[in-house]
Amino acid sequence: MSKGVGAPVGSVIVGSEAFIGEARRRRKMLGGGMRQCGIIAAGALFGLENIVPKFKHDIERAQKLGEAFRQFDHLIEMKSDDVQTNMVYFNMKGKNEEERAERASNYASYLRERGVLVEHYGGPLTRIVVHHQIGDDHISHLISSTARFCAEYA
Repeated sequence: MSKGVGAPVGSVIVGSEAFIGEARRRRKMLGGGMRQCGIIAAGALFGLENIVPKFKHDIERAQKLGEAFRQFDHLIEMKSDDVQTNMVYFNMKGKNEEERAERASNYASYLRERGVLVEHYGGPLTRIVVHHQIGDDHISHLISSTARFCAEYA
């Protein structure tokens, strides 16, 4: 729950009244009682009601990125033929592993200077995550910034 919908803590259990009752009993047996769980649950409820319905748009925007990045195939190697979640993974191309990793690092720095944060893992792999606060204008900015980067590093 916490990363996916912005809830303050990690998980939610769903089930029948009897199932939830048994889960509560076992949680307390294991020392997992929490007095203020209603406040914490409110964040999860907000996320379920307000963020989950936006997931479709996040995935569509990630797919738009994946499609756009295929045009930069001289420098970007997509990790999958299609994007099915809100995450886009790709490797930078290069003569060797060192050059690929350096290009990925340069790409992350290049984007950071333009107000875009991407996840660079230290090798050639880059991950971009689209979430509910990312709009179409952000996606367009990322695509045009990537196009400029690829033109400069071609």
